[in-house]
Amino acid sequence: MITKSAVKFSISRAEWCNLENFESMYVSIYNEFVDDGVDVKIEGEGKWLDMNGNEVEEKYAFGRKCTHQLTHPKYVVFMDEVGSNTNMTKDGNKGVEKLACERGTNPHQ
Repeated sequence: MITKSAVKFSISRAEWCNLENFESMYVSIYNEFVDDGVDVKIEGEGKWLDMNGNEVEEKYAFGRKCTHQLTHPKYVVFMDEVGSNTNMTKDGNKGVEKLACERGTNPHQ
């Protein structure tokens, strides 16, 4: 057992936040971009890009393989808000209060 500060979010959030669900969300978003004409799907499996958007070999790439190319980026707005405040000022942790939990997990309140 170890001790950690508690996380004050529902357990369902931890279960929902996984790679498969995020990939599904982005596929849906990019399909809408293609339908709206602000994005084109790259043929094949995509391409590796560096930080400047230049096509490179995988070992020089920045991030994941790109499957879409924005043709009108000024028409696209990305939002980061998910409907909850992740600011630590209201997380309910007072001082250095710690709760016991198994290694590799977070205690939930």
